[in-house]
Amino acid sequence: MTSALGAPDGASECILSAWLKMTSASTRYGGFAGDDTFGGSTAQVYHELNGGSADNFHFGSAGTALQYSVNPAGYSTNWQHHLISVSTGAASGSKVRYWIDGSEKSLTATYEAGGEVGFLANGNQPCFGQTYWNAGGNWFSGKVCQWAAIDGLSIQGGDYTATDFYDSGAVDLTGLTSFGTNGFLIDDPSTGTDTSGNANHFTRPNVSQSTDTPTA
Repeated sequence: MTSALGAPDGASECILSAWLKMTSASTRYGGFAGDDTFGGSTAQVYHELNGGSADNFHFGSAGTALQYSVNPAGYSTNWQHHLISVSTGAASGSKVRYWIDGSEKSLTATYEAGGEVGFLANGNQPCFGQTYWNAGGNWFSGKVCQWAAIDGLSIQGGDYTATDFYDSGAVDLTGLTSFGTNGFLIDDPSTGTDTSGNANHFTRPNVSQSTDTPTA
């Protein structure tokens, strides 16, 4: 699924949230991703779901912005809630934070230079299901529900808490007060319709609807 965005509220902060049910817990999949040309031809803006190997988080040009990893993340083939909060202004070691089913994972920082987050940056094309936009390969296989992004806000900054997205189970994100200009809430990925009020709708190649309610 892909969409094109205008100028963001704050290119240094964002929150990403989704329920995922993977076909395999040990396969390399693309997850949240951005434009492969953001910040230059070497830009890498993505969260790579890497199964039994190290998960990678890249925000900005390769080697010059933010790069974190976690190994192992602890995936399963059941529904799991994934939450990422990014803030380039946060303290070292906490610029990227990651939760699965409400449990925060310990991340290792490889690069922590400044710059924009990239995922919701001006002119970017955020997507879900591949390593980064237009890259091809490593397609996500499984189910996704209530995919959301919040522009210009972060958990590190105190704008939201992790329990606003997961609280011993599913939380209805339609109750969130702000998604920011480039934020979105895709309740049903088979339609690609943004229900946040921002009309940041997505195209949806090779996505079909299935009745399967997330449970943790």
